[in-house]
Amino acid sequence: MKIWRINNGKAFHKPHTLSSEDTERLRSLGIRGQLQENWGKMELHLIPPSHPDDIVTIAGDIYFPFGLRWVPLLTEKALQVLEDLTTQQIQLFPCRLMGDEIDLYAVSVINHIDNCIRWDQAAEIEHWRNSTKLKRIHPLVLSAESVRSPHIFMLTEWLTSGVYVSDEFKDAVERNQLTGLTFQPIEVV
Repeated sequence: MKIWRINNGKAFHKPHTLSSEDTERLRSLGIRGQLQENWGKMELHLIPPSHPDDIVTIAGDIYFPFGLRWVPLLTEKALQVLEDLTTQQIQLFPCRLMGDEIDLYAVSVINHIDNCIRWDQAAEIEHWRNSTKLKRIHPLVLSAESVRSPHIFMLTEWLTSGVYVSDEFKDAVERNQLTGLTFQPIEVV
C-alpha cells in the first residue's frame, strides 16, 4: 500500500475573492472534517491570473490562520475522473474562475483520520508555540492499519500538513493525464 501527499506542482496561486464573506468560507473548508453549508457560486480571481490546469490550487495563509494550507480546485474533467474515488470523502462547492470564465469546484476534504501518525518513527517533532497543535514532524510515517481504505484524507493531528491520497487516486490522475498536481510518497508501516 502506498500513500501520497498532494503537492502543488507549479499551479500554486494566491486567491482573491471579492468579499470577506467568501474569504471566510474558503477558510472553513476542510476544518476538522465538518460539513459546511452550501453556498452559491463564488467568484475567484487567481493572482497572478493564468490559464488553469485540470486541478489548480488555492494557496496561502488566508485559508488557515497559521501555517500553509491549500484547497484543491477541480475542473469538470477532473471531477468526472475522481468522483468514484472520492464520494463520501469530500464536499464540493461551485466556483467561477473569473477572467478565464471557467467553472471549478472547491474541495473540502471531510475525511479526517485520527491517530494515524506513527510517533515512534519520528526523529523530530515540533509544535506551534504555546499550543499542542503539530507544526512539523520528520519523518512523517503513517500507520497502515489506520489508512488502509480511504482514497483522500487529512490528518486530524496535523491540519496544516495537506491532503493525502491513495495509490488508486494517484493512478487515476496520471492515467487520465490530469495536470496541476505532483505527489510526494509517504511511508506507511
